[in-house]
Amino acid sequence: MARSWKAKREIKRNIAGYRETRRGSQSGALTYALMRVCAVLLAVMIPFTAALFAGNIIFRVPDLYSFEIGRSEILKDLELSVSADEIADAISEYMMHKSEELSVTAEVRGKQIPVFGFMEQVRVHALRGVLDKSFVVMCAMAVLSAVFFVLVLFFGRKKYLRHSFLAAIAVYIAIMCGTLYLAAADGALDPLMEKLLGDAPRPGDLLPEMFGQVFRMEAFAAVFVISLFVFVIVYSIAKRLTREEERMFA
Repeated sequence: MARSWKAKREIKRNIAGYRETRRGSQSGALTYALMRVCAVLLAVMIPFTAALFAGNIIFRVPDLYSFEIGRSEILKDLELSVSADEIADAISEYMMHKSEELSVTAEVRGKQIPVFGFMEQVRVHALRGVLDKSFVVMCAMAVLSAVFFVLVLFFGRKKYLRHSFLAAIAVYIAIMCGTLYLAAADGALDPLMEKLLGDAPRPGDLLPEMFGQVFRMEAFAAVFVISLFVFVIVYSIAKRLTREEERMFA
């Protein structure tokens, strides 16, 4: 009887150990799959976050607008007695929600007239809406990227982080190549520009003169430089954190 009781207890103990091992393996497999998903999402979201961040800066600050207006001499062609900096500052303040109206006036034949017509103001408002939505998406992806990075680091999957950032470089290059094609190729952005500026701009409209192909190439160059700078900083910080974590548990 004693042997039988001991045998039964040993069998129960083995069954309990097997179940615990199985639960552990299932939990490990789930963690493994989750970390791989986090790493893949990091590879996609980090370069998109950098690109959206750069785009929000470029299209909200006055520098590019002022440079393009001054370079192209649009104001002279349209005979508008207003400076490029005034127009650029007005657009920038509107894009950054510092003002709720895009109001700039210029003297033409002794009369003060608005530089931007009603439809141009509507279209700039639409562009601001697109930037606002992209800003929200950028913030969400930045927060999620930080969460996924901490999770992968916490579970000790540093190899996944290294692979993730290598993949992120490839994704970033693909994003920049696609953006360059859209900026440089004739007609690639025509549907978007028609939606933004209208298919039949009025004579004297300023926006169609501003947002030409040269402006798009200048915007691409600025986005590329800023996003690359952000991407390199994020990569350097992540690499340093990974190394420090390795030293802590070495």
